[in-house]
Amino acid sequence: MSTAITAWRTPRFESLLGQTARKPRTIVVVAFLLAVTAFVGSTLIVAARLGEVSSGSQALSTNVMPALLALTTLRERLGEVQRGANTAVDTGAAALPDLDRHILEIQAQSAAYERHATLPRQRESWARVHDTVLLAVDKAKLVQNDLALRDSAKAREDLDTELRPASSAAGEAIASLVASNATAAEEVARDIDHVRKRATALLFVLDLACVCFAVALASIAVRAARAMEVRSSELLSFAGRVAHDIRGPLSPVLMGLKLLGDQLPKEDPGQMVIGRATRSVGRITAIVEDLLAFARAGGHADRKARAGVLAAAHATVEEVSPLAATNDITLRIEGPQEEVFASCPDGVLASLLGNLVNNAIKYMGKAELRVIALRISSARDRVLVEVVDTGPGLPPGAEEEVFHPYVRADRSGQPGLGLGLATVKRLAEAYGGHVGVRSGPEGSTFSFDLPVAAA
Repeated sequence: MSTAITAWRTPRFESLLGQTARKPRTIVVVAFLLAVTAFVGSTLIVAARLGEVSSGSQALSTNVMPALLALTTLRERLGEVQRGANTAVDTGAAALPDLDRHILEIQAQSAAYERHATLPRQRESWARVHDTVLLAVDKAKLVQNDLALRDSAKAREDLDTELRPASSAAGEAIASLVASNATAAEEVARDIDHVRKRATALLFVLDLACVCFAVALASIAVRAARAMEVRSSELLSFAGRVAHDIRGPLSPVLMGLKLLGDQLPKEDPGQMVIGRATRSVGRITAIVEDLLAFARAGGHADRKARAGVLAAAHATVEEVSPLAATNDITLRIEGPQEEVFASCPDGVLASLLGNLVNNAIKYMGKAELRVIALRISSARDRVLVEVVDTGPGLPPGAEEEVFHPYVRADRSGQPGLGLGLATVKRLAEAYGGHVGVRSGPEGSTFSFDLPVAAA
């Protein structure tokens, strides 16, 4: 038995156990991060493609269509000027009707086209078209001047030889530019449709890839979770075997102490040592029995159990007093005068207290003030136990890791596997409690709380 335990405690094997214990958790975290990254990445890629669609749609709505509307309106106004000139010359009017208003609208539509025509195809012919429009306006003004001078013959001549050809040329130029803008609109629409189809196909491909990736990661995570369950089961089985192996030799030890006590006179000083040893063996037996029962139950707590916290604290202090005295450490208990009962077996409570107090003694270091206090308090339906030491405290950032299996924040070379605090966490949480730690230069405070046992 001792040989097996020694081999099991080799540093190389301890390191291997620590890596294996943390590996499933790391795999799950990495799998989750990769799945999130895959979905976010696919969303960003599709959003970029849809941004191209949005850009094309915006070009249609804010450039091509307003430019086409401006050209159409410009052509209508030129036509109104032409028709008004025909009517005025035929009737012998003194002026073209609403010529100034039409000119202002022609200027406004020309400016609107220049503002919205940002595509190369829209702007390449605009200068020539604009010149023909200005020429038609000038010829309309010429006819207007003839009518104002009451020279109907000259007005007819200028209408036929100047205004009509200029207006017709301007209309044809505008029609050609409208066709060019329509072609540009078709090209933008085709680009939008092409990008939309590519984005849709890419979306399906990325979604399929993400689903496959998520399934693969889920499979890895499930395997990791199963590995954690198997490892937890193995640890419980191991604890059960160790507890069973330890329980056997304790009975002869207890029997030997009893026989030795019976052989000594009652007033012999050795009776006190034998009594303390007997009580320690009894506590060890209780711890082993309760841990064995816990392991056999598959890690499920006995909710009907109850243990006296003050009694367990005094028993723990009595048990570790020789070790504390050897290390020049003062132990004290701070708590209520009346007993408080926690909802857990005596052996589990003894294991919780023993692990924390022994841990505080082990890592007291070279602190000048050497005190360990067990503080017990209760509120409502919870009982809180704090083990406060005046040691050097934990390294910065170690508070989140010290309760993990095989993790040891101390580097002083103290022996151990790094399972003591992990055992405290597992047992406390199994019985509905929580663990915590606060640490600083003045020392550390390790704590656990448990439900108060029903009367």
